[in-house]
Amino acid sequence: MRAPFLSVYTASIPSHLRVRGVFPSLRNEEISSCSSEKAQKEKYCVWKLLEYALWHAFGKQIQELSFTKLENGKWECDFCYFSLSHSHNAVAVAVSDSPVGVDIERLTAVKNEKRIAEKILTEWETEEYRRLALSPENANEFLLEVWSKKESLFKTGDYPKFIPNRIETGEEKVQTRKICLDGERYFLSVANKDALQAKFFENSPYAP
Repeated sequence: MRAPFLSVYTASIPSHLRVRGVFPSLRNEEISSCSSEKAQKEKYCVWKLLEYALWHAFGKQIQELSFTKLENGKWECDFCYFSLSHSHNAVAVAVSDSPVGVDIERLTAVKNEKRIAEKILTEWETEEYRRLALSPENANEFLLEVWSKKESLFKTGDYPKFIPNRIETGEEKVQTRKICLDGERYFLSVANKDALQAKFFENSPYAP
């Protein structure tokens, strides 16, 4: 029986950053086509973190590999599975030998909390949310954690459409933890059949 392989990397987006070229050229086109400078930096930094992850996990230079962008906007690699996410000033990457999804969400106040809860929670999650509602902070964090889990589960490709209230999060296929990057707190979720055995590398020393 093989040993599961799943590594998750997180890092901050530097405050002073110059967006440079990356491999492949199609990713450059995607980055430059972003209308906002913030979006360009996020897409650039998460790809640079992917470069680091591929080298750290497999000893592979990104130029050695072949990448494809699917019609839905998702990227694939001929060598391994990977997933990308960014939020506020943080980026996250997961690499694995099986389908994987990663999501990072900054801990912040959820606007229209009750409406969001009705839209995204399953029946079991709604019961838990109501129990926590006596403590507004706990209820707010519960929504963010659940959302992060659902995003990561969807990215594995197991769901044809993103319908949050039909994605159950009480499974062993997703692991979520709180992390801190540059003084900001985030929920980090990774979904994979080996999620509970994931290795985490926070504040990765990548070079954007």
